[in-house]
Amino acid sequence: MKPFEDIAVGTLMPQQPPFRFVDRLLFCDEQCAEVEFTVPEAGIFVSGGALQPGGVVEHMAQACSVMSGYIAVYIRFLPVSVGYLGHVRSLQLHRLPLAGERLHTRVEVIEDIFGIFMARVSVCAGDECIAEGVIKTASAARENIAQ
Repeated sequence: MKPFEDIAVGTLMPQQPPFRFVDRLLFCDEQCAEVEFTVPEAGIFVSGGALQPGGVVEHMAQACSVMSGYIAVYIRFLPVSVGYLGHVRSLQLHRLPLAGERLHTRVEVIEDIFGIFMARVSVCAGDECIAEGVIKTASAARENIAQ
């Protein structure tokens, strides 16, 4: 298995620039993942020097996508599949992340069954938790039905 720093996140998720909101996978197993993302100065969902709420939610969903992709490729030996954001619950956005800030995001699995993935996601900038919530995604892969 490759060390996490050698894994290109673009190989674990279908989203690609300019619509990719995860830069690096720090850790992943079947229960937890940690990723990083540096908010760009300009781009999709960046306005007034900050990543807007839709971008924060997209970052949270993509953190889940990277985790699902890692589990598929490196644990279950399946191809990466397209996923869909199904539900966001209990979202608390304490503040918008600023351009240039590095976000450290933790994904903790609540449920992963038949292609439905639900996780508690927390986004931090430094020691400050700036967003948290529960994200549910669904995979389009047929392989999930057989798990």
